Amino acid sequence: MMEYRWQILFPDHILERGLDYFDKGHVGKLTMEENSLYATVRGTKVYGVGIEFGENIVKEVHCSCPYAEERHICKHIAAVLYAFEGDEKAQEKMKQYWIQNSPERLVMDAEEKVVREFIIRALHEDERLLRRFKAYLKPESVKKEAARTRSRFEKHIKAYLSDRGTIRYYVMEEFLDGLSDLFTEEAKLLIQGRYYAEVLQLFRHLIDTVGAVEMDDSGGSMGLLLEDCAELCMQSLSDVTVSAKKTMFSWIIRKLNEVSDEYMKEMLEHLLLNEFREPEFLPLKLHYVEERVHKHERKGRQRYNDPVLGYWVLQYVEILRQMDTEDERLKKIIKDYWYVYEVRKQWVHRCIESEKYEEAISILKDSIGLESLVYRSDFEMKVMLKDLYLWTENMRGYAEVLTDLVIQDFWGDLDYYRELKSLFGEKKWQKKRDEILKHLSQMRYVDRIYKEEGLYDRLLDFVMNSSGIEELERYDEDLRERYPKEILEKYTHEVNLLAMKRGGRSHYEYLITILDKMKELPDGELWIRKLTDSWKAAFPGRKVMLAEINHYIENQLKK
Repeated sequence: MMEYRWQILFPDHILERGLDYFDKGHVGKLTMEENSLYATVRGTKVYGVGIEFGENIVKEVHCSCPYAEERHICKHIAAVLYAFEGDEKAQEKMKQYWIQNSPERLVMDAEEKVVREFIIRALHEDERLLRRFKAYLKPESVKKEAARTRSRFEKHIKAYLSDRGTIRYYVMEEFLDGLSDLFTEEAKLLIQGRYYAEVLQLFRHLIDTVGAVEMDDSGGSMGLLLEDCAELCMQSLSDVTVSAKKTMFSWIIRKLNEVSDEYMKEMLEHLLLNEFREPEFLPLKLHYVEERVHKHERKGRQRYNDPVLGYWVLQYVEILRQMDTEDERLKKIIKDYWYVYEVRKQWVHRCIESEKYEEAISILKDSIGLESLVYRSDFEMKVMLKDLYLWTENMRGYAEVLTDLVIQDFWGDLDYYRELKSLFGEKKWQKKRDEILKHLSQMRYVDRIYKEEGLYDRLLDFVMNSSGIEELERYDEDLRERYPKEILEKYTHEVNLLAMKRGGRSHYEYLITILDKMKELPDGELWIRKLTDSWKAAFPGRKVMLAEINHYIENQLKK
């Protein structure tokens, strides 16, 4: 079977719900088309899922549900992938597709003369491909051309400089894309030839060169360039000599004290913290991190500063751990910064990793609602506590935290509500539901629970008492057959208010769309005629409005 490792794309709670949907048989028949998979999943409605595969990877996913539109993943996609994983025929079909379309198969099946002709033509048409081919045949040629690449950086920069010697915001993306291509192309050739020190030299030259140019990066394009380049730099650091690594380390420390660009500083700090794990670098890393801790500690307990301080405290502890520092000293540092939310959260994660579940639960319970945590997230801690209770099979605690999440943190996402509902039988749930609605009756989004539970009388009251027409349009299909008279009255009231406002043609076209919804209700046409007659009498000077109304009456209403 092919291994796709698709689970890393999803948070654990989405995976759990997707597996539950798969286990319950909510996934319809799988349909394969080349490298794409399609299926329907039965949830609140029937949703369509599409998944495009690369060779051993999931490339693109899509689901028609609202959750996926916002977050690009959902339990329906996970459910279909679980179904695919368990379908040997579907996997075999996908495997055969990639075998038949692999470069190896295409080349092996072609005549040698055809392959040679194609390669020669491609090398004439693509200078970059020609350089890669030369490097493949003669790796030493790449090292000789590294100096030429550095001059190509300067030429590229000059091509984008304005008359004032700066790079303007509207060319930044194109400018940085070009630099990224130049560096990536050369670095990959050097890595292919195992010239790792030369990759680091090229990287340093690029950063020094770009750092000396004044530019307007208000769009944040610099971050993408640095991310691409740093990845190749890290790849080379793992294989470079100790001497070259020391040179790189010294350069990073120096640059961190020079640069002001936040993207560049963040990238350099990432390299510093995630590479250079040898004992000789640890004291110097510790000194840098300690300075950052003290800097943010001096800023005090400020909301924006708290997560940053937490980050550096944890980095400090991690380096001390790598230096085999005694646990007592580590615990003292954690205790000193216990007021920082990020520190508590990460300590909880460490407790969970070491299976100290009761300690993790105790920390979370003590932390939820604690005013002394400057930058806390009660919601996040409740979710962690809920999952821990479930993991340790404390179903009473699990239900209590779920109830608290629904009552205190309900923002329209029904997942936790449905999770809580699954714990109760029908009769007990009605009592629990009434308790929840008593708390939520005045809160935003309670309408979604009314619809979920089929409480259409309450949903109607919500719509009738809401200002504007948005909620009415949202629940039109749910309510019009059950309460046609009330819906017609609400439409009449809201459309009258809209008609009093002057507007352009689009405004009056919108009025007509509302009238069209009223027309399908019992006595709708009668009410529309009364409305439009009153508008004609009240607004005789609004020619555009009257033209739209007359056109609608003549063409859409019965004679």
